[in-house]
Amino acid sequence: MVIFHKVAATVLAFTILDTTEGMQPSITDTSVAALTIFAYVVCRCWESWRVIKRADAPANAL
Repeated sequence: MVIFHKVAATVLAFTILDTTEGMQPSITDTSVAALTIFAYVVCRCWESWRVIKRADAPANAL
């Protein structure tokens, strides 16, 4: 959800690029979105959604 929001904010910032206030938010939102995606990849956060079973856990345990 955070990544979606940051990418959407970046797209919105690029739509107002021709205004006087449009340049700084586009640079900031692009860097925040890129760093958020980079952190997600580096931390391998998609693996945190897996259920890890220990070898010594009972058969009926999660």
